[in-house]
Amino acid sequence: MVLSRILTVTLLFLAIPACGRTPTTRRTVLADYNLDDFGNGYQSFFPRFISAHPGDTIEFKQAWTGDPHTVTLGRLVDAAAKPLLPYLKGQKQLPQQPPDDIVAGFARLPSFFNPDVNQQVAQPCYIKTGALPAGNNPCPKAQQREPEFHGTETFFNSGFIPFAGVGGNKFSLKLANDIKPGEYAYNCVVHGPQMTGTITVAPKSVDIGGQARINSAAHKQLDRFANEIRRLHEKAAAAKHPDGVDIVAGATPRGVSLDSFDDREFFPATFHARAGQKVTWLITTEPAHTVSFDVPKYLPVIIVKKDGTVTGNPETTEPRNVAAGDAYDGTKFLSSGASFEGPMRFSVTFTKPGTYPYACLLHPRMVGELVVR
Repeated sequence: MVLSRILTVTLLFLAIPACGRTPTTRRTVLADYNLDDFGNGYQSFFPRFISAHPGDTIEFKQAWTGDPHTVTLGRLVDAAAKPLLPYLKGQKQLPQQPPDDIVAGFARLPSFFNPDVNQQVAQPCYIKTGALPAGNNPCPKAQQREPEFHGTETFFNSGFIPFAGVGGNKFSLKLANDIKPGEYAYNCVVHGPQMTGTITVAPKSVDIGGQARINSAAHKQLDRFANEIRRLHEKAAAAKHPDGVDIVAGATPRGVSLDSFDDREFFPATFHARAGQKVTWLITTEPAHTVSFDVPKYLPVIIVKKDGTVTGNPETTEPRNVAAGDAYDGTKFLSSGASFEGPMRFSVTFTKPGTYPYACLLHPRMVGELVVR
């Protein structure tokens, strides 16, 4: 199947310096993806598995879906990923219950939310040796400056990859010239085992192909995911709503899988109502969503302050202007807020005819429309 969006990543060679040094190769990997057909999120790297040579630079290019991501490596990640890799590579079939060694391995990695944003992983952190410090404090400034990756570090973490600004939507990983050949795991600490992959470092004498080979592997993975999410979309669009629910926000596949994705649409996308009629949404979780009207021009989900502190934006997650009477005339910012504990219902009574566009504040492509007559 051919995706409607072409993966436009290119192999770039830096100019050969005058001293006869070996050229550096830049290889590109996608983090997450936006399918053109409808709003969605893919919590994966494309491709999961790549090969590189010592001295190469690997650029992780983020497709912004509203989800925060990190690129995290080091011996802690290698240890967590070791029992997982046979399942990711299709050598073993995942059982109905996640194996204990995988659960235990990833439990030893720091969490992005603990329960608030954990500055130790939300900000860059590069620990050469020794244990990861306890607590949620950011690493010292000296450990926030990215070095080359040797593969022996305890923890090598990009921190939250911001949507905009300097370095927006990408993270560049420079492999050291003396890195030993072998397999090195990388992971997004926000999304856990599903968003894990490996870099296989081969000696420079070994032909590993170029960006075209990486693109081909990414396309195969994307094609499979696209087929799965289209089936999810069709099923969600045809599903009968629970009693008392007019619109369902979001759809997530059921069952145990290492393919992590979700449909970020409102079902139906356009709903017709009468003035004075109460309209009810069922807002799903995993991930959470909001139902928000008269949305300000731009509301970042994650805020990076001048001192580097990373926080969630309460404007995107807390209820706004939700009155007990639930009457709404379209003249103010109104938001359901997000539930992280489980599905919730949100109702609004529209008092005036008109067309009311609305959106999920957490996921920029998730939009709907209410037509009131």
